[in-house]
Formats: sequence, structure tokens, C-alpha cells
Amino acid sequence: MVIEDGVKTERIIPISLIEFSNLITPSFIGPEIDPRRESFIRLQLKNNYNIRLEDVNIKLSGDIFEDITRTINLEEFEAKVEEFKVNLNPNTKEGKHSITITLSTPEKLISETKKDITISYYPGLREIITPESSFLVIKETIKKVNDGNAVINEIYVKQFSGLQKLVTSTDPLPNSISYENGVYLYKWNLNLNPGEEKTIIVEINYRYPLISLIVIIIILGIIYYYFIHKDIEVKKKVLTTIKTEKGITKLRVSVSVRNKSGRELKNVKIMESIPSIAKNPSEFGTLTPNRIVKLGNRLNLIWIIDIGKHEERLLSYKVESGLEAIGKLVIPPTAVKYHKAGRSIVAKSNRIVLLSK
Repeated sequence: MVIEDGVKTERIIPISLIEFSNLITPSFIGPEIDPRRESFIRLQLKNNYNIRLEDVNIKLSGDIFEDITRTINLEEFEAKVEEFKVNLNPNTKEGKHSITITLSTPEKLISETKKDITISYYPGLREIITPESSFLVIKETIKKVNDGNAVINEIYVKQFSGLQKLVTSTDPLPNSISYENGVYLYKWNLNLNPGEEKTIIVEINYRYPLISLIVIIIILGIIYYYFIHKDIEVKKKVLTTIKTEKGITKLRVSVSVRNKSGRELKNVKIMESIPSIAKNPSEFGTLTPNRIVKLGNRLNLIWIIDIGKHEERLLSYKVESGLEAIGKLVIPPTAVKYHKAGRSIVAKSNRIVLLSK
């Protein structure tokens, strides 16, 4: 109520109520931000009312930079752009990132708003291969580095022959191994975040297989030398046959015993078995049997001699046989027994078969 010239009058005065949280409208403007370069965030602040605002505190906070603060004044209905310099990690992931804009006065909080800024994408996969080699070992270290700011998915492939596959080890193990067009393909699925690096180590080692092969050859050689190989070679043959008027055939049998080794063999036992249809062994040449033993209807001639390295000794004897009546004479193999590495080893000659005419 107003009194003018003694007259009371009433007037209606319009009053606008201000919504404090809507006092200022913040928004980001400008292009995407490249984190590799000096970067600026441009923030537009619009005063929505016909009042002057003083000492407005601005605070920008987010997970990609440290908090930034600034204090400004805004005139009535003014729209002001503030530019903030930020230092971003070059590996900042591309895409949208939420920034909190806090506006306040010394007395009261005006608003707290979340807005997005966009970090631009840039590629950057780098490969570093470091080869190493030593005796029969080839090693390769492959390092993949994501210098970009986006996640990179890559399949890394190495191929190996069948032999290489047997002697190849890797760290880490491949995600898959396949056989295509005659080669084995090792595949690694690599997922690299910005700034991340992954290493693959491939080692082709021929050394251990070679050592294993040499050991196997040595073992086989030992087995062959001690269990299969004979140091003595024995050969038998009939030198002469003489047929008498009485139908008796006289035979001279020769036995050759040769030491093939490079060591002297002592107490070598030579055993010659004479079948029952042969009889009267005689004329033994330079070496007479140490013993003549009758076992059943057979005679066994036994010599015990020493044979020098690479030496050959000849034994011979004569026998008589009524071959015409029997039709066939079989002289069994000569057996030679000697000792090697604590074991008794027996070598045998060929046998002789004589047929009557």
C-alpha cells in the first residue's frame, strides 16, 4: 500500500524467483582433444538472469587430469568462454570422458554438473624384434607396443616346419596351433590397451635334441659293441677230400680264427664238434687240441689259446667218414668262446655239408 497526496493506493510489484541451480548454464565447446599435444578445454558459462555474478568459482575435475580451479565474474545475461590448459597422458584412452563442473560462490554451491569431453583416436602399434643366436639355438623376442590411445586387437602368427615344431618352445604358449599347407601356424591373440606392451619369446633349440641323439648313438654303440658285435671271426672250410678204395673219405678241415679287435684276447676257447659218422681225428697241424672229449656218440675237440690284436690263428685236422654209406656229412659250426667286459661271448663259424657222389 502506497499513500500519495493523502490517498492510500495499492500497487502490484512483479517479483521473479531465481532457481539457484539454474543460475549458470555450463557447456563444453570446441573440437576433440588430441592427448599427444598441448590441450585446452573450452568451457562456456551463460548467466541466465539479469543479475551480476561476482566471485564465481569454477572447478573442473575428472580422471584424466588434475583438478583445475578458477574464479570469474559474469555480467547480466553474459555468455563467457573460459579456456583451461590441461596436461593429458598421451596414452589417454580415446572416446568420451566424464568431467564434473562445480560452480559456487563463497557462500553457496550453485551447481554440480557432469559433461563429456571427447579424446580423439590415434593409432600406434609398434613392433620390436630382437634376434639372438648361439650354438644350435635361435632365439627371437617379439615386443608389441601400443603407442596409440585405443585398444588394439591383433593376431600374431609364426610358422614352423615339422622339425622346427619339435624343437620350438614359446613364452607365452600360443592360443592355437594349426597345420596348413605343410607348415605349422602358431597364433597369439593380442589385446593391448593404450600404452601396454606384450612380449613373445620364441626359441628354436637344436642343441638338446643333438645331445640326446649323440647319447642315443653312444648307448646303441655300447649295446652293439658289448652285446652284438663279435671281436672274433670264425670261418671253416674243407681243404681236401680223399676217397679210398674201401669207401672211406678222408677230410682235412681248416678253421680260421681271427681277432678283429685292437686288444689281445686271452684264454680263447675253440670248440669243434665232430659228428658220429666222422672218426679218427688226427694231423692237427701246428696247434693240437688241449682236450678231446667224447660226449655220447660225438667227439669234441677243445683248444684254449691266446690271440693277439688283429691276429689270425689257423687250426686244422683230418677225419675219416664212411660218406658213401651215409650219403651226407654235416660238420657243425665251430664255437669260439671268449670274455669281454666280464661277459662270456660266443662266436660261431659256418657249418659244412658234404654229399656223396
